[in-house]
Amino acid sequence: MEISRFPLCVGFLLFITVYDVVQSSSAGFTITAVGQSLDLLDEAGEIPIYHCQMKIGQTVTFVSQGYVAPRGKPNQPSKPDAGEWLFDDHVFQLLPNEKNLFDKTQLPVMLKALTNVAIQTRVRFIGKILGYNRKYDVLVDIAN
Repeated sequence: MEISRFPLCVGFLLFITVYDVVQSSSAGFTITAVGQSLDLLDEAGEIPIYHCQMKIGQTVTFVSQGYVAPRGKPNQPSKPDAGEWLFDDHVFQLLPNEKNLFDKTQLPVMLKALTNVAIQTRVRFIGKILGYNRKYDVLVDIAN
């Protein structure tokens, strides 16, 4: 009687996949702004909130970087499953960013403030990493 190796291979691959996910205690994103100060206002809420100030006509690049947090080890960069930046296109113009400046763990968006009046607006990042759905808000104060 011969035992098929296929079920053993499938079982082993399933074990490795589950083991890898179990070893990660959490996953999420780090939000930064290139060349810009970004303050964390509220990390305890359901959606973490950051704050940024900029002037009319100024350009800012927000970057979300995926990470996994293995138990007992520091956070490690990781490629996200999905991610999207949401913003008011009446307030911001989407500009092309330099793809070669960012690696596969980072999702950048370059925005230019279009409005001609001082305003506060929200830029939201929605991402998925290791099955975790995450949201982050950046409150942007645009001044003259």
